[in-house]
Amino acid sequence: MKIEGVPHCENARLALDIYRHTLEAVQADRLMLPHLNRLGAELGDTGKISVCGAGKASVAMARACLDYFGERCTGGLVITKDGHGGLLGPIRCIEAGHPVPDERSLAAGAEMLEFGLQRRAGDVVLFCLSGGASALMEVLRPGKTLGELQEDTKGLLASGATIEEINRWRMSQSLVKAGGLGRAFGAARVYCFVLNDIVDGDVRLVGSGPFSVEADGGVEFITIGDHRTARTVAVERAKGLGLRVQEAQLTGVARDWIVSALEELPAGACLVATGEPVVEIHGEGVGGRCQEMALAAAILIAGRTEFAVLCGSTDGTDGPTEYAGGLVDGNTVSRTALSARDHLAANDSTAYLRDAHALLHTGPTGSNVNDLVVAIR
Repeated sequence: MKIEGVPHCENARLALDIYRHTLEAVQADRLMLPHLNRLGAELGDTGKISVCGAGKASVAMARACLDYFGERCTGGLVITKDGHGGLLGPIRCIEAGHPVPDERSLAAGAEMLEFGLQRRAGDVVLFCLSGGASALMEVLRPGKTLGELQEDTKGLLASGATIEEINRWRMSQSLVKAGGLGRAFGAARVYCFVLNDIVDGDVRLVGSGPFSVEADGGVEFITIGDHRTARTVAVERAKGLGLRVQEAQLTGVARDWIVSALEELPAGACLVATGEPVVEIHGEGVGGRCQEMALAAAILIAGRTEFAVLCGSTDGTDGPTEYAGGLVDGNTVSRTALSARDHLAANDSTAYLRDAHALLHTGPTGSNVNDLVVAIR
């Protein structure tokens, strides 16, 4: 996997190596294979299969199904984020708005509901669900307008609310969430593969619960990975490189978490953390969780050349940007004349890190298991 990011010191090179190795290991097609082997044995060699999905990793997941079952896959529908799509043979692939839903999200939601309603008893459906599905696939309850949904969504995203809190709210607004899709697919035999981006592991909240555990007895949930999968891989890689590892979970406000974690990191240690912090937006700048953590880290470790800190998403897009995150060291703030503190106050991490040559760019990774921090001192 090609990753664009400049490691300016040895510790930064090691952090980038751990990140690259982790991204390769958590690609959805790799995570799908053992579960497809099991399901293939269960289904045998008879019957046609539909493949559906929604989310940022849904195309990679669907492609794994198509590669495994081949001509038995006769059709389906996959909804993903702009730039994350691809050709899937007989499976229709469409792109929609993320992280704020748009008109395409409503059309996609309606099309998915209709696809479900057309299923008949005995039909087999493989549904590939990953983070991002909440915005990408929507059918509003009567009385709710798209404009209202968009403004409410923007407000929640800016407020510092967790993804769990946002998804619970989304479930109350929608006919396709909170089991709505499961009711539409009710006649079919559904295997829902879940790449879980909910930090506490509750599959009922991924994508705001289109198939709820309580309502859909005909749905079998198959979790293929989560942020702990990424952490396990990263820790093993770091230890293999001879580093002394400390593990943690990302939580709370991004800039506060990273500062506290780095202040407590002893010399000679490597911190590996996964999860999903939040950003409280007070300025008009552009950035994301990982870039905000990287900028806050750059300020803290300025002049301390023993440090390198990588903060990267596993889906390849950090917030509403094309970048995956940032890679900083003790000299990052000396590489630009911009004010790091002013840019952090304005939530303008992308512009600062770009000028400091500290951005990470991966493109869509085919995965989505939250964020990864690798800090080496």
